Amino acid sequence: MSGAKVLSTGGLTALAAATLACLVLAVAPNRTEAGAPPPAHCPAIAGSVDVTKASIQQIRAALLRGSVTSRQLTETYLARIAAVNRTGPKLNAVIMTAPDALAQADAADQAIAAGESRGRLAGVPILIKDNLDTHDMPTTAGAKAMLGDPPPTDAFVTARLRAAGAVILGKANMSEWATAIAPRAGLGFSNVGGRLANPYGGYNTSGSSNGSAIAASSSLAAGTVGSETQGSIVLPSFINSAAGIKPTLGLVSRGGVVPLIPTFDTPGPIARDLSSAALMLGLMTGIDPRDPATRSQRGHVPRDYQRFLRSDGLKGARIGVTPNVGEGPTDRILGKGRITKTLARQGATVLPIPEDLADAGAPSRGGPADFKQGLNRYLEERGPTSPMKSLAEVIEFNRAGGKAAIKFGQEFLLDAEAVSRADEVKGPKILKRFRAETHRVIERAMNRHDLDAILVPRVIAAITATSAGHPHVTVQAGYLKGRPFGMVLVGRRWSEGKLISYGSDFEKATRAYRSPARFNPAFATACSR
Repeated sequence: MSGAKVLSTGGLTALAAATLACLVLAVAPNRTEAGAPPPAHCPAIAGSVDVTKASIQQIRAALLRGSVTSRQLTETYLARIAAVNRTGPKLNAVIMTAPDALAQADAADQAIAAGESRGRLAGVPILIKDNLDTHDMPTTAGAKAMLGDPPPTDAFVTARLRAAGAVILGKANMSEWATAIAPRAGLGFSNVGGRLANPYGGYNTSGSSNGSAIAASSSLAAGTVGSETQGSIVLPSFINSAAGIKPTLGLVSRGGVVPLIPTFDTPGPIARDLSSAALMLGLMTGIDPRDPATRSQRGHVPRDYQRFLRSDGLKGARIGVTPNVGEGPTDRILGKGRITKTLARQGATVLPIPEDLADAGAPSRGGPADFKQGLNRYLEERGPTSPMKSLAEVIEFNRAGGKAAIKFGQEFLLDAEAVSRADEVKGPKILKRFRAETHRVIERAMNRHDLDAILVPRVIAAITATSAGHPHVTVQAGYLKGRPFGMVLVGRRWSEGKLISYGSDFEKATRAYRSPARFNPAFATACSR
């Protein structure tokens, strides 16, 4: 199988090890390359670039100038991963690094030197959430049952980033199966990657793209890819101090992505700054035959989302503020104080609105049925490389492996497998009705008040906006005694450009981002040796 360096936790029981005899992976948590010792420090500088501050655009410019090489960048990010992932603050943000990461970097450097590199990510290291297929690394979704040979092809998004010249540095850890696999596990844990840690201290990481958000804010890559079903981009971006874009359903393909609830799922970019995320978004779009929903993007995709990165983007914008923005201590600070004042100071008209956008209610039934059907379809499409052939087979593997395979149980999987045939038919229909209702709730509020975007609590963005298929953008807003919080704006379908413009203006005005080293002594110690 692949030589990917899996940064795993815990061994298999004898029974599970026998079951997986052909899938054994060498564990090298503190090594950046086979046979190489772990680095002695956590570097910030690669050539002329400070990777803890530079955007992808700035990194790309330095690569073209020749003031940094892709190899220098890749070695720097690998060293940072080794310093903080399994040691120091033990973030557990990265499951594995690519076996050919340095070879990818060398190839990029050669192409740049020869004047043959035109890709806008040429030589730029990117981490991919471990539910997106990569042909050179396993796709596990955090589950030991999925350890094995890599899939035969990249996910559509992975292929698009490679085509733009990106160095696919490795796979980001995630909440297993993109959810809490069992109540005791909670969000922020996978049996392959272990318990994720917020780089800013003892706060939760949320899920499920938590590894991507942690890696972004900790500068373990120039950018990352996440995915959202109901909150998996907005929530970890908000609480781990990252910038995330959850696109309109259909803008970014789900082809080659391990599903959770296909009716709602969509990949999206997460980075330390919104400009980097906007650049990545433009390179991730495209019509994919594997995902019919992408046909709806025709006529809605600009040539480049970077043109929306404006310092006057909020001027003249009408931003609604829902009454429930003030719920909770951090939301109260950001919603009723500094965020709304900043929006107004930058030229937006800020309008309190009576609608709380939760009128559609909590998510309806149907998720387990959608997951079961979607996962079985994904495993079948993987073909001979698929380590499992069905959800039922995953469950049996976990039973055989015991706690070495599923430390906290697998209630979520059992519930999904128990769904009746009748409910398998009803489930997706229920979810589509819920999507239509949440869409009406958002559109009704925006039309009634003539709004360009709505400032919402992160939970409303996670449930209502994502279920509706609407986009939202999250940027850093500040820190409450070291705990990060963000600003979340929701817009109409296909309004990513507007949201990026507003978020970029806010980001430039506040310059809120601070390194984890400022608040977390364990991170500071690891990255100041």
